[in-house]
Amino acid sequence: VFCSYIAPETPKSREYWAQHISTNFLNGAVMAASDGGYAKPDLMFQKEDEIISEEEFKTIVRNYDTVICNTDILAYELIKMTKRYGVRVPEDLMVAGGYNTIWSSCLGLQITTLTQNPAELSRKAFEILDAGGIHHELVLPEIIERESTARIAPKRESIVKPNFQESVRSTI
Repeated sequence: VFCSYIAPETPKSREYWAQHISTNFLNGAVMAASDGGYAKPDLMFQKEDEIISEEEFKTIVRNYDTVICNTDILAYELIKMTKRYGVRVPEDLMVAGGYNTIWSSCLGLQITTLTQNPAELSRKAFEILDAGGIHHELVLPEIIERESTARIAPKRESIVKPNFQESVRSTI
């Protein structure tokens, strides 16, 4: 399951969503699932008032083994729900987040996350501006594997550098 958040003021146009970070994140999850021989992730969006209802949560736990959240705070909130309903992470449900924020490491359970390497992104942005501002640079993300996916990740934190080069080249 891929989990994202839609704010009430979010535009609903196809053009907006074609370039939205959540769409890009989901497309990456779909490619990774396909490359790994897994089923395409189902898509679910968070409501304004709570991450998901108790009924939706129980359906997820019954039917899936992993939830990929597009932000660490969503992963954090989902793990709080698991504690409320007696679901064990990662034994019953593995959870991963995005962006390697403080939310990925502020629970007793460390959350697997995807880091966008903000220092490298900033450096590349200045290089692009210095060169006139119109060209593309590729900054590869890294997966930081932690306890929330311990069924598949090493026991200690490790950083995995996915090989997106080939996937990116094939889409250009």
